[in-house]
Amino acid sequence: TPTLGWNSWYALGKAKGWPNTTGATINETADWLVSTGLAAAGYRTLVVDDSWEATTRTGPGGGLEANPKKFPEGMGAVAEHVRKAGLTLGLYTTPGNYTCSGQDGGGERGSYGHVKADIDLWVGDWGAGYIKNC
Repeated sequence: TPTLGWNSWYALGKAKGWPNTTGATINETADWLVSTGLAAAGYRTLVVDDSWEATTRTGPGGGLEANPKKFPEGMGAVAEHVRKAGLTLGLYTTPGNYTCSGQDGGGERGSYGHVKADIDLWVGDWGAGYIKNC
C-alpha cells in the first residue's frame, strides 16, 4: 500500500518563499485531516515540503532546525502536535546545499554534508517517520 497523506508543496502553492508553510498551518492541517475523516480513511502522513528549513544550522550536532519566523515554536512542537493527532510527520530535504526554495533566493539549507546530523535530529529527536528526498 502506498503512503497516503497530505503534502504542503501541492496544497499551499509555490508562491515565492512558500509563505503559507508555517507551524500554525501545519498544526491546523493535522487537525483538519482528523476532523474530516481523512486520517481514519488512511491519510495519515503529513509531509512538510520545501521552505520549512532555516537558513543556518543551529541544531544539535549541526542538524537543520526549522525557520524560526515560520515555526516560532520549533519543529519539535509541530511534530508533537502531529503525533498527538495520530499522524506521521514527514519532512522534505535535498542532498544539495540549498533546497529549491533556497535556490530561489530564500537561503533554505539542504542536507549536503549533514545528512546524519539532520536525520538524527528529525527522526531521533522529533520523531519524523517519513523523509521526502528531492
